[in-house]
Amino acid sequence: MAKILFVITAATHWTLADGYQQPAGFWAEEAMGPYAVFKEAGYER
Repeated sequence: MAKILFVITAATHWTLADGYQQPAGFWAEEAMGPYAVFKEAGYER
């Protein structure tokens, strides 16, 4: 089965083309929800 790579950054913001600094971050649920679905489907980690 295919492998899936999750990339999570510690960046505090993204700088947009117009110079605006968009705050960044993630909640653990945003990564763990899809992880559980992929694991259940048989994907490797």
